[in-house]
Amino acid sequence: MKKEDELLEEARIKTEEEEEGRKREEAARLAFDPEARYSMLDELLMKIQLFSEFLLEKMDQITDYLIEDLQEF
Repeated sequence: MKKEDELLEEARIKTEEEEEGRKREEAARLAFDPEARYSMLDELLMKIQLFSEFLLEKMDQITDYLIEDLQEF
């Protein structure tokens, strides 16, 4: 029984090491692939654009609220 446990543990460790190796290879490929880098940059710029639009809307709402509040006085 102990032998089987040791074999299973070794197999699990080997599988984890292989998975980590694949993840490192994929990360290296993405880091040096111009197309992947462009895609990641494009995604980041899209998120920035959406957040900027959100902030602009909030600023407009705050401004409208302040103008309405000042007109009441």
